[in-house]
Amino acid sequence: MLTVTRLDRLARSTRDLLNTLAAITAKKAGFKSLGDTWADTTTSHGRLMLTVLGGLADDAERVIMRSRALYSDRTAA
Repeated sequence: MLTVTRLDRLARSTRDLLNTLAAITAKKAGFKSLGDTWADTTTSHGRLMLTVLGGLADDAERVIMRSRALYSDRTAA
């Protein structure tokens, strides 16, 4: 079990947090944040919240990549 006081003590970005949590889960360990009580992989509610966060992060990353590509195309022309 890895316990932190706040999520920002573990990772600097959402993607980094999700990658770190995946590594923790792969080692069959749990994770809990004392300050962010919803972030607890030992409960079904916590796993659900982190899954939703992962989906939102993936969607946001696609939007950012698309906007960067469009900006790059416009500046190259």
